[in-house]
Amino acid sequence: MLGKTPKLCNKVLGSSIRSLASGRLSTRVAAAFVERTVQIWQLRQCQKLAQFQTVYDFGGPTGRLAMAPSGDRCAAAAWTAGRRGGVACYEVPSGNLLWHVPELKQTQYVEFSPDGKCIWCMPETGPTRRLDASTGKVLDALRGSPRVFADPHSSRLLLEYRDKKRDYVLAQDPDYHIQRSGGCIIGAAFSPEALCISEFGVVRCIDLSLRVEKWRYSLQNDWVVQSVWHRGLDDRFYGVLDENRRGAFRGLVRFDEHGTCERLCEFSPSCAEAFCADLDCVVTSSGELIRLADGVEIGRLAFPQSEYVGIEDFEAWLEAHFDKPRRARADGGSAPNSHERDPTLSRSGTRPAPGRPPGF
Repeated sequence: MLGKTPKLCNKVLGSSIRSLASGRLSTRVAAAFVERTVQIWQLRQCQKLAQFQTVYDFGGPTGRLAMAPSGDRCAAAAWTAGRRGGVACYEVPSGNLLWHVPELKQTQYVEFSPDGKCIWCMPETGPTRRLDASTGKVLDALRGSPRVFADPHSSRLLLEYRDKKRDYVLAQDPDYHIQRSGGCIIGAAFSPEALCISEFGVVRCIDLSLRVEKWRYSLQNDWVVQSVWHRGLDDRFYGVLDENRRGAFRGLVRFDEHGTCERLCEFSPSCAEAFCADLDCVVTSSGELIRLADGVEIGRLAFPQSEYVGIEDFEAWLEAHFDKPRRARADGGSAPNSHERDPTLSRSGTRPAPGRPPGF
């Protein structure tokens, strides 16, 4: 090892959960650890129903976990193929394996169709496959590795192709091409009359009948809206705004009919969220149940906790491992570093930092 050994902060506790998936017509949620282990929770009673082992592994996006709309099945995927990888479907809450397709690899997203009869399996490379949710049999394949967003109100599909030069395609009769605005889709949600798309730097709403943009909300710097949902009770789109900096805001926001963004609440440290329409709430990876209408906490799931260790001085770590010199300031000193503090504190040092669990 080169240079000095970096100092480590005291160990702190944070949620072990790294991915969440909810059933659109259910009050159950699936919560996944970094790999393999998945828990099933009943939100109405804040009760854990089951825990079982799956093929799931975490990495890159958090889309390798999906729950059937009825909440009676759970699908999981891994990056690798093989006996402990591929894509598999499990009965809920028993955890019994229903089927396993071990040859599928590099899967980034799995998603049930709105009727629960199919599962879209979306890889990093190769065709996107539509699987029979009962058997795992491949029913269809789409070239170009598109990510698929299904409209629960119709047969429409929003397709985001891997080729960044291609427009998004709203597959219907006839197809509607939507020009890219922020590089790629981070989240998307349908209402009966509109489509809301979150991209890097922008959130926009498109009228599905007129095929025109209704409103656009531009984000500052490297802010992103990580997830988007539609709430039928007020016909508004909601999302998770992440300012993408340690100690910065990550929480629930609402967009009105003109695209004005209202902050409703700030989450405890969280890296994943899921929407439960039946209970009209958002679940966070820290276990909070947040009412969508006003951002008030209405319950909490007792998710398991893990210890995390934060590096007090990240640049010292770089210097120790890679002999990388610290940045020089204009006055000749070393540049200060935001990592030189306990990761459980905000910049004010008075409360837990929202946005991500300690050490994440």
